[in-house]
Amino acid sequence: FNGVACASASQCIGVGNAASGVNSGAAVSLNPVSGDLSTGQSLQLIRSSGFLNGVSCPSGSVCLAVGENSNETRGIAVPLNPDTAMVRSGQKLHIISGIFMSGVACASRKQCLAVGHDSSGSGVVVALSPTTGAILSGQRVQTIPGTGGVGLEGVACPSANLCVAVGENSGRSAGVAVSLNPATGAIRR
Repeated sequence: FNGVACASASQCIGVGNAASGVNSGAAVSLNPVSGDLSTGQSLQLIRSSGFLNGVSCPSGSVCLAVGENSNETRGIAVPLNPDTAMVRSGQKLHIISGIFMSGVACASRKQCLAVGHDSSGSGVVVALSPTTGAILSGQRVQTIPGTGGVGLEGVACPSANLCVAVGENSGRSAGVAVSLNPATGAIRR
């Protein structure tokens, strides 16, 4: 597994990659007390997803997982049911071309920020709907200046008005931390 998030004190979801040779991400509903699979649940393959790298649960009824296809040319976002780890009923995998997504955090039940990098290695951020996985209306993928090299690897949203992304800048051999507006993904100044 590459990421875990809890929808409640009794329900978590883990995401990662299928161990077999299939090009598929995997998700599983977990019992946070025991660390075991939730009763009656099994590993779910998220077909055509490649790899799932991060997940966030803004409510007890939805989790949003992000990742990339196998050659890191397209980002993916998929809303999951935390009880079953399956794609939410009526929803599908969303593809975002030209980026790789490594982490996601939700500032509210209506907005999440995913971070990663583009094909040049610069850090990127995009505002997503947690219920559909689609880019929020009026938003776009944004490149974050000063994050060239490896890009952004993780993000957390301590409030509805603030997210913080972290990563590496191989050109300066230093880590970077960037404060972001959760609604737009823009740098907070």
